This record gives sequence, structure tokens and C-alpha cells, in this order.
Amino acid sequence: MSVSWPVLLTATIAPAPLPYLKMVDPEERWYQYQHALMFWLQRLKVQQIVFCDNSGYHADFSPFYHWAEKHHKTLEVLSYAGNDQALIKGRGFGEGELMRHALYTSQILARAPGFFKVTGRLIVENFDQLEALTTHQPVVMSRRSLRRQGWADTRFFKMDRAFYCQYLMDVHEKAERDDWILGEAYAKVLAPLGIPSFPRSLRIHGIAGNGALYDDKMWRYMLKSLCAQVGLYRIRATT
Repeated sequence: MSVSWPVLLTATIAPAPLPYLKMVDPEERWYQYQHALMFWLQRLKVQQIVFCDNSGYHADFSPFYHWAEKHHKTLEVLSYAGNDQALIKGRGFGEGELMRHALYTSQILARAPGFFKVTGRLIVENFDQLEALTTHQPVVMSRRSLRRQGWADTRFFKMDRAFYCQYLMDVHEKAERDDWILGEAYAKVLAPLGIPSFPRSLRIHGIAGNGALYDDKMWRYMLKSLCAQVGLYRIRATT
């Protein structure tokens, strides 16, 4: 059985008071992160997980370490206080800095050719299918929605490490105070490169920072997957 690349969960357990951010209670957010972390630990094809929190929150990960060890998996937790600039430059800047920290600090990511990135309180219910369909594609990123041609979906993507370091590592430094700016910055870089998108829609569950619920009904997921199969979720330059 082949083993997929590690999964990087990005987290801000105790966020700064940013505009439009409704989910701010650290205990509530930590509860949701725990639920998501267990989902990823239980994926058959996922053998290594990196959980990186940029708020310096002191959480007890011992049950997850014990579960991972019992099931012959590896969990690496990184926690640092480095989200202050998000108050000035927005959430996109904070996530970009978190990605940089994880790639420079994680022992798991240092050894891996690439990784799957997921926003930490979310689960991707059809991960196993998406992983199997993109086994031979080192970089896969979809459009955030059909309504936003110039926005990449930063909630979940597959990324070759060298590619990320070359093309995407520093794009957040140009971010303005905008929740979507990282997705826009990624799309501007990726559009000319012909990066493939996932051939099925992402079936994401969880709660967004603004309180919105991600929970597509089956009919909506099937419709979006049909659009994905014909390439409508490819990232293209805006016209």
C-alpha cells in the first residue's frame, strides 16, 4: 500500500480580535481542532501529521500522541506565538507566516517531498478519493468557487515542497487586510502555470471563522464534482 504525503493542519487556537471573525473562543476552537485532528489521524493513507498553531496556546496533545503511537503513526505539534501581524495585515498574512514557520521548523515536512495542507478545524470527507486521484500530480489546487475566477482555495491543497518554496512562500508578504487576499495572491502566481485542480469537488465539513457552516448537501456536491471533472475549477487568469 502506498503512503500519501503528510498532512499539515494550520491552526490559530487563540486568535486575535480580527474583523469578521466570530469564532474567537479558544476553548470552543480547541474542541473543534481536536475533532478535526482525530479525523486526520484516522485516515488510512495518512501516516504523518503536522499540527501547527501560531497563537502559542497551551493545549494537551498527549491523548493524540498516545493514539498515534498505538496506531503506528507520527504526530508532530508546533506551537509558537506569531500571529500579532495578522491584526495589521490580515488573516492571509498570518497564515502565510504560519506556513513558512511550519516548513522551516517541522522535521516531518523537511523530509517529505510535499504535503497536503488543510485549514485545521476542517475535515475533507472525500480525502481518500482525492488523494487516490492525484497520486501522480505533485501540485493540485482548485478555485475557491465558480463565482471567483481569480481566487484559489487555500482551505485544502496538495503541494510539492520545492514548488511551494519557489513560487508561494513569500506571496503573503504583499497581503492587505483582507481575509481572501492569500487565495487571490496564490491564484495570480498559479494561473500562468497550468496547475491542475482536484477532479472532484472538495467535500469539506466544519465551521469557518466567520461562523459559516461548510456542509454541502449530496446534490450540491455531485453538481460541483461534475463541474470539477470538466475543468471548471481550474485556476485561470482573470479576464
